Amino acid sequence: MRIGAARASRPTPTLVAGKRVIVIGTGSTGVQIIPQVAKEAAHLTVLMRTPNWVVPLNNRVLDVHDMASIRAGYPDLRKYLATTFGGFLHNPGSRPTTTYAPGELKELYETAWQGAGFTKYFGMPYDVLADETANRHFADSVAGKIRARVNDPQVAELLIPDHPFGAKPVDCESAGYQGDGFGYYEVFNQDNVDLVRISDNPILEIVAEGVRPADRVVEADLIVYATGFEAFVGSLNRIDIRGVGGMALRDRWADGPETYLGIAVSGFPNLFMIGGPHGKGGHGNSTRCAEVPLQWIADLAKKVARQEYRRVEPDPAAERDWTDNYAGFVLTESGPESRPKSLSECSHLSEKRGPDGPIDVDSDAGHPSP
Repeated sequence: MRIGAARASRPTPTLVAGKRVIVIGTGSTGVQIIPQVAKEAAHLTVLMRTPNWVVPLNNRVLDVHDMASIRAGYPDLRKYLATTFGGFLHNPGSRPTTTYAPGELKELYETAWQGAGFTKYFGMPYDVLADETANRHFADSVAGKIRARVNDPQVAELLIPDHPFGAKPVDCESAGYQGDGFGYYEVFNQDNVDLVRISDNPILEIVAEGVRPADRVVEADLIVYATGFEAFVGSLNRIDIRGVGGMALRDRWADGPETYLGIAVSGFPNLFMIGGPHGKGGHGNSTRCAEVPLQWIADLAKKVARQEYRRVEPDPAAERDWTDNYAGFVLTESGPESRPKSLSECSHLSEKRGPDGPIDVDSDAGHPSP
């Protein structure tokens, strides 16, 4: 009994403890695991192809009083989230950056940076994500934060992206430097951490000793591949989904995905997707963004069952229209210029069982756009 108690009191060593570790990749996965590996590894080498913008979420522990307050506000919160861009708490400001005095803008940036959640992404003036000059001004502010957190100026410059803020998904550190003391950028101040940029020194092979870029061998006991995943289409392509004539969905999308509403694909009857390409699920608060299309699909399924249809699929012309419309969705200096059509504006799902004509999907659904 005493032996068991003694063993239970000791910290359990992790897989990386005391080892030489290589992490390949500095996307969202790398940003989350690199600080944790750096805590226990004897040495960590980060192999980075392209740096990304990383912002602190400034998460904190919620106690019972916090949760009680949040739960009490659920009804109003749910209504509010239905009105915001992406279904998040934060909404782009209606004033462009050009209407702020320099001091006001600096204060706005700092408040967002210290705030919780995605404020510094979705909560900025709308032109930060739509206008190159406004974006560069905000990106320069974030670059200043990186330089302040990384002791070696050369390493800091390696970590500063050259693409616009938000051009790629912005990576997030959970608690950040205000939380557990192991923020992402502070890792590169540790003596046991090296950063190697491999964009101009690519990995040639994995060898017994570790990883061999063009100029040397980086030795390691353990390699972590934080190299990302194929968003939106990847999981669907890995399922052997077959449509009319036995065509595989992955082959149908070989030249790029085409969908109707991000929900259905012509030639694949009775297939409905959530969070796939051209939908909203992967571009916002997935749970909230999935709610409306799921309800719409449920209403359609009820209608199909009532009318005893056996097969429902999109009209190819409507599918092309949606795909082209989705690709043209932009934000301009004056705000949203165009938007994807709502579900109520897109009633082109066709019934292919016989000559009865199209199903009027929206006649008794009546739900807004996802």
